[in-house]
Amino acid sequence: MILRLETVGSTQSELIERIRAGDFSFRGIAALEQTHGHGRHGRSWFSPKGSCLAFSFWTPLAGLRAELVGMWAAIAAAKVLDCDLQWPNDLSLGGKKLGGVIAETAASPTREKYAVIGIGANLTVADFPSEIADRATSLLLADREIPDPFELAESILEKLDRLPKPSSFAALRDLWSARDSSAGKAYQLPDGRVCKSIGVGDEGQLHAICDGEAIEVRSAEAWQANLD
Repeated sequence: MILRLETVGSTQSELIERIRAGDFSFRGIAALEQTHGHGRHGRSWFSPKGSCLAFSFWTPLAGLRAELVGMWAAIAAAKVLDCDLQWPNDLSLGGKKLGGVIAETAASPTREKYAVIGIGANLTVADFPSEIADRATSLLLADREIPDPFELAESILEKLDRLPKPSSFAALRDLWSARDSSAGKAYQLPDGRVCKSIGVGDEGQLHAICDGEAIEVRSAEAWQANLD
């Protein structure tokens, strides 16, 4: 069951606190507005009231590869939204970012570990802040049908439960590859270098070229670079 809220600071933070308190009353939380939404690497997530999907859910980490759960969730969201994927777990339409996934961990009072996975997607956003306007899009701007955010969250969770568990990338590879649009994209490394993607490897890592050298990058180590 998903808890439906009008407003929340962050669906991620709210769900993590509930897990830490041992409250598993809801499998996930969806809200029409986040006042302090956040994405990967601590970046804020733009989510005006009623215009975005803001959804977080939990799953036990036992038997799963933690670094793959974000890709797993992104696949489910991309199938429901009929959009593309960009490594490590972004959703895209027409080469622009439609949404993304953040995966964090939390422990219950009995020390069981859980993945807390947040999914955000732009539904009816028509005007983005200037710093992201050139690389963000929404279902509205793409002339797509606009789903109810709460029903969308339910559909993604139902789709996810029918996917293979992310115990290895081999279980996800074909599903990811069918929608992957990462090749040719630029990614920035923590040291400031920019590399260009040439594809996703057998373990879910990014294969890229950086300063003329072939390298592998793990999902926590890079983010898409805005070079314009």
